[in-house]
Amino acid sequence: MFCLSACFAWLLALPVLYATPSSSSSLPQVQLHQYQLANGLRLLLQPIPESGLVQLQLRYEVGEADVKRSGLPHLTEHLLVMGSHFSAAWWAERNGWTAYDRTVFTSLFPAEALKRALFEESVRMQHPCQGIAEDELVKQKNMLLLEYQSAVSQSFTYHIDVMRKVVFHSTPVGRPVYGQANEFMSLTKQHVCRFLTRWYIPNNAELVLVGDFHPQEVKKDIERWFAGIPSRPLPKRLVTAAQIRSQPRQNSALYIPAKEEAASLYIGWLTPPRGHADRLPLQLLSELLVHPQEGLLAKTGVSAFGHLESHRFGGMFVLELVGTKHSQLIHIVQQQLQKLKQVKTWQLQSFQRRMFSRYRRGLQSFQLRSQLLSGCVPVGKTSCLHNKMTQRQAVTTADLQRLARRYLSPQQAHYISVAPSLSHALSGAQPYVTP
Repeated sequence: MFCLSACFAWLLALPVLYATPSSSSSLPQVQLHQYQLANGLRLLLQPIPESGLVQLQLRYEVGEADVKRSGLPHLTEHLLVMGSHFSAAWWAERNGWTAYDRTVFTSLFPAEALKRALFEESVRMQHPCQGIAEDELVKQKNMLLLEYQSAVSQSFTYHIDVMRKVVFHSTPVGRPVYGQANEFMSLTKQHVCRFLTRWYIPNNAELVLVGDFHPQEVKKDIERWFAGIPSRPLPKRLVTAAQIRSQPRQNSALYIPAKEEAASLYIGWLTPPRGHADRLPLQLLSELLVHPQEGLLAKTGVSAFGHLESHRFGGMFVLELVGTKHSQLIHIVQQQLQKLKQVKTWQLQSFQRRMFSRYRRGLQSFQLRSQLLSGCVPVGKTSCLHNKMTQRQAVTTADLQRLARRYLSPQQAHYISVAPSLSHALSGAQPYVTP
C-alpha cells in the first residue's frame, strides 16, 4: 500500500457530524509514556486498560524520496507484510504503507499476544532479510505492478502524479510514491537486503503501542528484545526540504488530452513540509474551499476536489476544477481566495466543529491514535495526542488570508489543462510528453 498524504487526510472523507462548539477540555485525557533506548529507538506507549487489544505501529524514517532505486521502499514494505514467515497467526490485522519520507507497519492483536509481537518485530529488525524467499519477491513485484497499473489508469491519481512532477521538478519527490515500474521490476533480493540493513535500524525507527498493557512491564520487554540491536550511521539522504525550497519557481501550464473523463483544470502549489506550523491550518483552508455543500467554490457552482499532502521534504495542495472554461475557473479561484477576508467567524467555526466531531469519532480507532501519537514531542507531554486538533481549532480568518497570500498566490501556481484538444486548453499550455 502507498500513502500520499498525512495521517489526517482520510478524516476529510468521513461523514459530517454536527456538534456543539468544540472544546479541547471535552477530549479524553491521555496517559502517554515516552522513552528512547540507548540505540536511538523511540518509544511511545499509551495504555488503554481493559480494552483487550493492542495496536502496534513501527515507523521507519525512509521512503520513496530517500533512495535512488524507485519502488524499493514500497517493495520492501510488501515483502515484510505479506512475504515473510513472520506473518503468523498472532495478529488480527496487519498492514503497511509507504510514503515519500517514511514506511509504516501496523498490527492489531489480542493483548495476550503482545510479548510475541514485540519479540518477532525485534527479530525482524535485527535480521531483516530472514524469511524473504525469491519466489515471494517475484510475487510481490507483480503485486506492485498491478498497483501501478491501477494507479496510472485512474484519472485523478495520474494527474496528481503529473502535478507532483511539476511542483517538485526533477527531485525524487517528483516520482510516483508507488515506484516506477521499469525500475522496481528489476529489483533483486540483494537490493532489498542492502536497503533493509542500511535503513531498518533502531536509530531510524519509532515504536508506538496503544492498548491494553502495563507500560512499565512492556518497557522491560522492549528493552529486553530491542536494546541489544546496534545502531548504525544513516546513509546520506538524496534531498532535503531546503534544497527543494531553493529551486527556482515559475508558473507552468501543461495540456493533457481528456480521454473518457470530463474536461477539468488542475491547479497546484508548493506548501510547507510535515511539522511546519502552517500545515494544519492549510488543511482547514482546503476543506473551506472544496467542501461539496458549503465550500466557497461549491457556492459559485464549481465542482471542485482537493488534494493536500505533506512530508519531510515539503507539501503540495492541488485543486481539481471540473469544466471547460479554464481561464474562467482560474479567475473564480482567485476571487474566492480574495474573499477569505469576508468569511465570518461563525462560518469558520462551523467547519472547525465538523473537524472536531470527526476527530472525536476517529479516536475510537486504535490505529488513528497510534498515527497521531507518532512523532509526539517533547518527552512527557501528556496532551500530545490532541495537539494537532487544538492547532486547527485556534485558526482565525486572518490566518486563512495569510496562508492564501503566502502559499496560494497566482504567481506560485502551476496548471494542468485536461481538455478534448489543445485548442480547448488553457492559453499557453504546452502538451505534456509522457517520459
